[in-house]
Amino acid sequence: MFFACAPHLGAPAPLVAGPVALLDVPEVLAPRPFDALALAAGIPQGTRIRLRIESAGEITVEQRWEFARCTATDATIRSTVHDAAGVLIKDEGESTTSWAELEKHASFPAANTERGEGVSSGPLGPLDVWLYTVTVPGGDGVMLVKHFEFARALPGPPVVYTIERQGEEIFRMTMLERTPG
Repeated sequence: MFFACAPHLGAPAPLVAGPVALLDVPEVLAPRPFDALALAAGIPQGTRIRLRIESAGEITVEQRWEFARCTATDATIRSTVHDAAGVLIKDEGESTTSWAELEKHASFPAANTERGEGVSSGPLGPLDVWLYTVTVPGGDGVMLVKHFEFARALPGPPVVYTIERQGEEIFRMTMLERTPG
């Protein structure tokens, strides 16, 4: 969220004294699907999330997250990675992150983002979602189109996230399961 005023509303950037130079102006962001308070309230301790990750040229994996400890300010997430058969590949351990930092994961440049509403029909069943389409240059300058489906009733990661490069899907993350704590 922005708490400053003029620069993000399109006003000219302020000038500094001395040699005239423009200050860095914060990038204008699209509205985020959830703020830190909604994340803290919507992801209770014990919540488990399973995600299938498919990436061009890589093996398909399943990432499993458990919100092992949640407070009003942060969450400790235990993460493991499994192969398609469910065999553990890597135990990534635990990591503690503030809800405010998790909120920032859904920061998209307003100028490159379209936001709409729809219904996702993935493994969790039909869900009302906010649809985000974000177009950004890839590392090689070729434009990438990222699609995010955030379930309105499930604060947290998108239930579906894809990346397309020149019309071809090169990445897909699908939420397979989400169990409350």
